[in-house]
Amino acid sequence: MIHNKEAESEAWFYGFTGAVSAGLAHLISAAFSVFIAFLSRPGTSWFSWHPFLMTVAVPETGGGEERQRINVALSSV
Repeated sequence: MIHNKEAESEAWFYGFTGAVSAGLAHLISAAFSVFIAFLSRPGTSWFSWHPFLMTVAVPETGGGEERQRINVALSSV
């Protein structure tokens, strides 16, 4: 196997850019969810929960126990 500093520095660079990209993607998705929550003002009407729950990927309606759990959570707000 051939080892050289250039290959090691490239591996570090790609690892660093991958970590920065992943962090940036998480930051953007969190900021987008907060922005949609601000715009939709959840709780002002029943439909106002739809855009907010879609951004945080929570199903609005489920089957059986899931549906009951969501309804309880929404009614407590």
